[in-house]
Amino acid sequence: MNFTPKFEEPKTKKESKYEPVTKYMATDLVTFKPDDEIGKVISTLSEHKISGAPVLNERKELIGIISEQDCLRVVIDSAYHNQPISKHLVKDYMQKKLITVSLDSDVVQVADTFLKHPFGSC
Repeated sequence: MNFTPKFEEPKTKKESKYEPVTKYMATDLVTFKPDDEIGKVISTLSEHKISGAPVLNERKELIGIISEQDCLRVVIDSAYHNQPISKHLVKDYMQKKLITVSLDSDVVQVADTFLKHPFGSC
């Protein structure tokens, strides 16, 4: 009897037993530009019932995130300095320190990232 064992081909990527993050990520994003007025951001976030959105440069590259918390800072600053909200721009309040995940990540890896970083509590 001739027995030749079959070996599996080495896998190039680590197989995950969890669903990929791409299954859950949004694809039709609301985005802003650095020179957009905060008033527009407040209206858009409220209209779409979202808590934040990416900020993209002219080449459509991610350069920041603007959140409802950032917008609250504008409201407080405007009240304190007695200035209209329209004078404030996204680039002055957006978060520039970004934490991203790979498209290859699974939902557990992404959840772990959220637990390790204080998103929304800047």
